[in-house]
Amino acid sequence: MLTGPSNEIKTRIKTALWPDVHTRHEQLALIFEEAINSAGILLVASSIFALVIWDYVPKVMIIAWMLTFAAVIGFRYQIAMSFARQKKRDVENKRWVYLVFTGVTLSGLLWGFSGLFLHYTPDSLDIVIVLTVTVVTITAISFQAHYLPVFLVYLSCTTLPMIYFVSLELTSINAPSILLYALFFIAVAMSAYRFNHTIYERLSAQRQAAVLSERLSDKNLSLTRELKQRRRTEKALALNQEYLNAIFFNAPLEIYLKDKEGRYIKINREFERLFNVTDEQAKGKFPADIHEDALAAAARAHDLEVLNNGETRIIEQSCKLPGIDDDSEHTLLTVKFPIKTKGGSVNGVGAVVLDITRQKEIDQQLRLSRERFRDFAEIASDFYFEIDESLKLTFSSARGRILNGVPMEELVSTRDRQLSSGHIVDGPEWTMHLARRNNHRPYEFEVSFMRNDDKEIRLHIKVNPITNEDGKFRGFRGIARDITREYKLAQDISYNANHDPLTGQLNRRKFLQYVDEFIEDARKSNHSHVLCFLDLDRFKFVNDSSGHVAGDALLVEVSNTIQKQLRSGDRFGRMGGDEFGILLRECSTNRADSIASHILKGLQEIDFKWGERSHSISASIGISIIDSQVGSATSLLIDADQACYRAKELGEGRIFVSNRSGGRMPQRIQHYRQTDWLDALDKSLLQLYAQSIVSLNDEGSSYNWNEILVRLVDADGNAHSPEYFIPYAERFGQITRLDQWVVANTFEYIQTIDDLHNRRFSINLSGASLHSDRLRDDILELFATTVVKPENICFELTETSAIKNLGLAKNFIERIRSEGCTIALDDFGTGLASFSYLKHFPVDFVKIDGSFIQDLDADAYNPIFVESIASVASAMNIRTVGECVESAQILERLTKIGIDYAQGNAVGSPQPLTDLHKSLS
Repeated sequence: MLTGPSNEIKTRIKTALWPDVHTRHEQLALIFEEAINSAGILLVASSIFALVIWDYVPKVMIIAWMLTFAAVIGFRYQIAMSFARQKKRDVENKRWVYLVFTGVTLSGLLWGFSGLFLHYTPDSLDIVIVLTVTVVTITAISFQAHYLPVFLVYLSCTTLPMIYFVSLELTSINAPSILLYALFFIAVAMSAYRFNHTIYERLSAQRQAAVLSERLSDKNLSLTRELKQRRRTEKALALNQEYLNAIFFNAPLEIYLKDKEGRYIKINREFERLFNVTDEQAKGKFPADIHEDALAAAARAHDLEVLNNGETRIIEQSCKLPGIDDDSEHTLLTVKFPIKTKGGSVNGVGAVVLDITRQKEIDQQLRLSRERFRDFAEIASDFYFEIDESLKLTFSSARGRILNGVPMEELVSTRDRQLSSGHIVDGPEWTMHLARRNNHRPYEFEVSFMRNDDKEIRLHIKVNPITNEDGKFRGFRGIARDITREYKLAQDISYNANHDPLTGQLNRRKFLQYVDEFIEDARKSNHSHVLCFLDLDRFKFVNDSSGHVAGDALLVEVSNTIQKQLRSGDRFGRMGGDEFGILLRECSTNRADSIASHILKGLQEIDFKWGERSHSISASIGISIIDSQVGSATSLLIDADQACYRAKELGEGRIFVSNRSGGRMPQRIQHYRQTDWLDALDKSLLQLYAQSIVSLNDEGSSYNWNEILVRLVDADGNAHSPEYFIPYAERFGQITRLDQWVVANTFEYIQTIDDLHNRRFSINLSGASLHSDRLRDDILELFATTVVKPENICFELTETSAIKNLGLAKNFIERIRSEGCTIALDDFGTGLASFSYLKHFPVDFVKIDGSFIQDLDADAYNPIFVESIASVASAMNIRTVGECVESAQILERLTKIGIDYAQGNAVGSPQPLTDLHKSLS
């Protein structure tokens, strides 16, 4: 009988303490809604409570209690506001339960522990305190009993501490007090339970009504939404069909659809254009009705594969397109795919076709370009490389990553000069390159790398930055070249351009530059310098008695002896032949005389022996002062030259100091110089000679070739060869004027010859003339105003002069050859690197120096050298001429070696040009 009600009570109690999730969430919502009112009431109640006991309880305790109470109230208020602000409440989230229990527990404990104040208050106020806590507890039912466990926690936190503190202060009524509070606890709990049960039933009824309403609303909304969705779907389908049709028909690709039998269902405009057929004409037709047999058969075979396998297939095939009138095969890339029903069965075939003919051609060109680049990179002398933004080598030529011992992977990324196989020779270019590289800028520089085996490698590196489409730096791409050989060759050229090849001292051109510098310094700084001219005594006797090789050896020894007597700031050079120039910096006349005396003493102490012959050495020295009053460089040179010859007039081993006021030299000195050659052109003392050049390998040749020579005729009618006056022409800057005279008189003579067919005349030009644009212009004007043709003229340049003026010589040769003249390289073989320089000059002939020809039988190496010249020249399609052929035996040897032409007394001695004219007339 009691089981039913008892179970019902248990169920209610269980429901009150452990409601379902949704009910608990709604109960919490009610608590949070009342939290604002609760906070206000508690704040007012706590304030009144504090005022009542203010005079009895220590102020610190009351203030601390109030501040704590305010903080708890604020905490609970913030929780309620956070709960209210959340847009979508999660009923499963227990976080809010914990927060509510925390706030209620703290609030209840504060009221319960207010029993501490009983110790300080009189009995009348103790009752007020207890009643206040009791009223607050009962009042909390309306705010917290929505969720019964919350109120029970609050009730426990307020009641139990208060019972404890009352029992401590009111010892005489402990038992009644406790009993009274127990009854109070039960009564309040029951009231809270009833309140909670009422709330629960109300919430249950509301939820059931809400669920039913929501179901009806959802059903109505669902029907409305479904109707709207169906309309939108129909409209979207219609719009999509329009889009699909627009894409299908207007796509730049050929698209078509077929049924299972292979008949066309639909084709687009690109298909119509390419195959010259309309959609109406193709619809319902088989490929065989439209295409050629081969294409139709292949199309059907591919369709069957797709229909049978049910898989997409990609096909590449070639065919002609009737709609394109180029009569060429086009490459088509076709993607065929099955058209399936919802059930997965295949009921047709679709295809997208792309004409990739142009792409194939581009791919082919790209492949060829890559192959060309790879091949060029393989065979090129340059080293190609790429590095990424971290300076790591990502690409290099297949020649390897080592360039003549230099580890390129380290070189292109290093910030240090030390590498694994050597070190960088530091310099401004290396430092500048590092700055440009770090700033991602293009850079180009030359760097010397010293290998661990002490071999210097010179590299030329040029690099550009790599950027992507957004301009972001991605690395560098560049080339490197080993220019060690060219670098050393350039150094040799630079050295040879400024130094005498025999003695290693300054040559005449460079020495004269220093003369100008010393003169300029004397004018600006008021310092005095000294110019000395030194001429060896009886040097010609050494050449005549012991040979030119002995003379050269003597010049080297003399040069070394003089150099030992000079100071670091002095300059020393060979002026030509056996003449030397010395510049003494900041030197007085007495000091210059002392240095010159030591030089003469050193020369006299040379014990020069050649073979069985011993030679004593002496020299004559002329001294000229360089001060602020000095004139031009030419006048200074003439003054020193005259002083030198005055010293020679005084006897061997003498010194003569010029005072620049002694007047002209004696007549005997002028006679020793074979006339004052500076007046030779004006006094008509020059005369042209000619010497024939004959062919050795074409006896029947009718070609007549003569070299034009020049002689200086003195007052007694004696003709002197060029070595007696050419040095003076060069010394005094008149050599170009001499060349102009020879060219003009040669052309004048050639015009007197009746028949110029198969005639050639060689004219020698000095190295200085390569600087003269006027001489070149005069030559071109002579061709334009005379009957002389360019093929009648061959210009000869000595190898040494051409090397010293490498760029000018090349420009001159190319310009003159373009007119039709031929060019001969004279005295070939005397240069430092004859074969190396030969490839720089587009010449027609090389004239082998007579020193090799004269001693052809006496020196075992000369024939080998002559044969080498002949072999190299023949390979370069250059003809050879042997000079100084003095005997029939040498002529025969040259013929066997393969020399093309010969010149010398054995084939014809030099004769005046007037005599040659008589023989030709």
